[in-house]
Amino acid sequence: MKKSSFYSGIFFTFLLILCGCDSLKNDKNENKNSEAQSDVDMSLALDYILMEMEDLTRRPIYFKINEDAYQNVMNKKYLFRAFINSTNIKEKNILPTAKRIISDLTKYNPDADEITLWFYSDSLNVKEYYDIAQVIYAPKGALGNVTVEIAKQNIKDNYQYIVEVT
Repeated sequence: MKKSSFYSGIFFTFLLILCGCDSLKNDKNENKNSEAQSDVDMSLALDYILMEMEDLTRRPIYFKINEDAYQNVMNKKYLFRAFINSTNIKEKNILPTAKRIISDLTKYNPDADEITLWFYSDSLNVKEYYDIAQVIYAPKGALGNVTVEIAKQNIKDNYQYIVEVT
């Protein structure tokens, strides 16, 4: 038992070192992206209809609290498929619409750690790959960056929107 605890401690220490080094490299890029995203004209947001939701939540992340107790934390990850109810969709409408949708979603589920939105121009295509854009809302703008601290304490300080338009 004690050997596994020792190896687990080494493993998590190594992970923390790797995460810390990665965050130092990305600090400059994060500041530029967050400044650009805060200047979004929300009047450009379009009407939408959420057509489908997939819960892509991962198994619990376990971390040791003390010698005998473990705490599990879920990384809550969702994919939402949204029909944009407009015939005149422009690239400038994507980010404001995504921000409005994510704001609405996180009011009801503030524990969501990663959200991916797929936008569709036709409600009949919702079962297929998106035809307008994909928007990812996650720490540092990339899926897989949720740490135990972010999941447990619901920290949203370094979350970014990444937009991919078709």
